[in-house]
Amino acid sequence: MKSRGNKLNRGLAFMAAVGATTALALGAPARADENTSSVSFFSWDNEDIVQPLIDAFEASQTEYSIAFSYAPPIEDYINTLQIRLSSGTAADVFVLASENRGPIIENGSAADISDIANVQRTGQKGQLLYGNGEEVYGAAPGAWAGGVIYNKDLLASVGYDDVPSDWSEFLELCAALSEAGIQPIVERGDEPMMLLAGNLGVVNEEFGARMDEQIWAGETTFAETWTEPFTKIRELVDAGYMPSNVVGLNFDTAVAQFASGEVAMFPTGTWAVNSVREAGPDLNLGMSAIPTDSGPFWGGTVSIGYAVNADAENIEGARAFVDFLMSDEALRIYQDTTGQIVTVEGFENDISDILTDAAAAATAGDIYWPQTWWVNNNQALFTHVVAVQQEVILGSRSPAAAAASIDEKLATLR
Repeated sequence: MKSRGNKLNRGLAFMAAVGATTALALGAPARADENTSSVSFFSWDNEDIVQPLIDAFEASQTEYSIAFSYAPPIEDYINTLQIRLSSGTAADVFVLASENRGPIIENGSAADISDIANVQRTGQKGQLLYGNGEEVYGAAPGAWAGGVIYNKDLLASVGYDDVPSDWSEFLELCAALSEAGIQPIVERGDEPMMLLAGNLGVVNEEFGARMDEQIWAGETTFAETWTEPFTKIRELVDAGYMPSNVVGLNFDTAVAQFASGEVAMFPTGTWAVNSVREAGPDLNLGMSAIPTDSGPFWGGTVSIGYAVNADAENIEGARAFVDFLMSDEALRIYQDTTGQIVTVEGFENDISDILTDAAAAATAGDIYWPQTWWVNNNQALFTHVVAVQQEVILGSRSPAAAAASIDEKLATLR
């Protein structure tokens, strides 16, 4: 077993220092109750989300209190955590995500928590993402699924009740909408598109859900696995079903376009439903899986995981807090404040009816999101993928060339 000391890569820590000063200042811990044993917690969810959990934990027992600190995700949080781990000042409990799990687990900065009772209830995909099949280093409370939020009234106007699950039939729906003068699709362009993620998920299943692992092992390539999904994105643009100006849209602007009532479909994550409803309270909404050549599939990934610092000052208190965070009481609070789908065994989700199918897929782990399972160099590859996706949409790079360029980028990072 590897040492559990805090031996973060010095190069990563140096780069983290560049941008983290502000986050450090923002993340000063709140003072804990002097009559209890303090457990420090560094969160990337803000106090509005976390404080109800802290209050419930402190009310459930009298031994421990929580000293809370915070930095916003993603970059500020990861940079700040790297600095604190490398300097030996990290909190007893902190957050793991797909973007930082690799170096933290590899360098032994997170303790094995697989023996904690409620951690054993967490979903298998989460245990694999934040573990190695035996040890678990992060307790993931939930997941999100990515599909197509649609305007029921606009679809009904062209004779459809929902979004077809077959890609060719989906194109027929888009054609009918377009002929009626309705823009079929809006997507954000500042991250991998949800339509891309769902179609990549089908390819991943063809590789036994080990596509990314096999790419890194040299058993397949991005060129072999990503060309066809990229081609589908280009197909939508060529047909006029999705405008090329989506490359300039972020989440908020995409929500605004869909909420205007003039766009029929918005491929996005389950976490977007509340934002869409707030922006368009009169919209009659549904949500379906991503259409593919092989039928419906959902984008999505496992939520953040709560980790115990291997060098925690209060290891027992940290373990008790993580155990509580995976309890039904805490999970109910977590779902109420975040809207997240909970995937912990035995927990009954209380969510909107339009999320029922999405919740089933997330709980079963039948979801896929680019970057989550990449072995390393996540952020650099993510940036490159977004850039070449935009080139595919704009027509300045072919789908095949875009997919091959990801292999080339990975080669330069090794």
